[in-house]
Formats: sequence, structure tokens, C-alpha cells
Amino acid sequence: MSKNNKIFDFIDAMTIKKTPVEEVDFSGYSQFIIDKLIGSSEIFIPIVHKINIRKLSNEHHYQFYKSILPKRKIYSTSIKSDAAYLRSFSAVSKYYECGTRDTEIHLKRLKLVEIDRIISIVEQS
Repeated sequence: MSKNNKIFDFIDAMTIKKTPVEEVDFSGYSQFIIDKLIGSSEIFIPIVHKINIRKLSNEHHYQFYKSILPKRKIYSTSIKSDAAYLRSFSAVSKYYECGTRDTEIHLKRLKLVEIDRIISIVEQS
């Protein structure tokens, strides 16, 4: 890997390439950011939780993920920073007249069609 490592290069090295730990330059390696990106895919949350309860060196952190993650591209399922999510969040919150926690529960429970209907109702009123 080059001197100017990016977080996604580390994730690709752990998953797609399965690069040996000896060949990785750990400058720019951030356990927090890598955990956050891997944990944004719901199926990996238990793995991220397991690694977060231990204090590991960057090398051991990388090796753990390399050994346990599948050899494929990992896609984030998090949409919380997306403008569409914020629009949906605001509409559902107004529609049900509820707070943050309850709105998040509603958003997980509702289908996209229902959320779109709520958005149109709230925007018309």
C-alpha cells in the first residue's frame, strides 16, 4: 500500500485483497473510523462490538478483521447523513408527534412507500 493510505484502502486490504499484516503501512490507520464504517453494515455490528471491548494495537485490530470478515466488498447501509434521511426523519417526527428515539423506531418499522406517503402528507399541511 502507498504512503498516502486512505481508510477505504485499509478496508479493501482486510476484505477484498486479504493483504498480510506485514505488508501494510499503518500510517493513517484509525481504529475508530474503521469500526464505524464496518459497523454501519448491520450484519457486522456484533463483530465491531466484540473488537471494541478490547484494547488492541493497530496490527492486531487489522488482523482480527482480516481473519473474520468475508473476502468481498463491504457496503455501508447507514443513511443517517443523507439529506433524504433527514427529510424522512423530520416528516415522521411531525406526523407522529414524537421524539428522536420513537422516530427512529418508526423509521425502522415503516416501509419506504409508507414513509413517502407521510412525507407528502406533512409537506401538504
